[in-house]
Amino acid sequence: MGNKNTRIPQSTSSPPTRSGHATTVESAVVIDQIKNKDDTPTMKDLNRYVISIYAVDWYNIGIELGIEHHVLNVTEKDHPQQSVICFRKVLDKWLKLIPNATWRMLEVALTNVRRQQLGLYPVDDVYDGKPTQHAYFVD
Repeated sequence: MGNKNTRIPQSTSSPPTRSGHATTVESAVVIDQIKNKDDTPTMKDLNRYVISIYAVDWYNIGIELGIEHHVLNVTEKDHPQQSVICFRKVLDKWLKLIPNATWRMLEVALTNVRRQQLGLYPVDDVYDGKPTQHAYFVD
């Protein structure tokens, strides 16, 4: 699973904002300091450095990570108003579904969720209909 050489900062993040969502800076702080973003995160690392910061957005992050809606709905039903537990279950499911999951994949999911919260939506690429990584517009 994870590479034991992955270096994670001890305490680089601040608590979520009053709205409950991590700020843009907080969204990048922990993952930006990961030495090798191609390493697979461990549940221990995710519990320690990610879950408490982003738990409020667990459902949307789950969607970005490719977890099916019905799985997220069952998780929500089994653990109502328990976002930390729900997020832990989502990340555990993600690591099992994608054995080669990386910090970089998680970073992309967190960034996409944050862009959605800010009202930024991807512009469709005219060639293949897929969202581009660099073109965004505001409502």
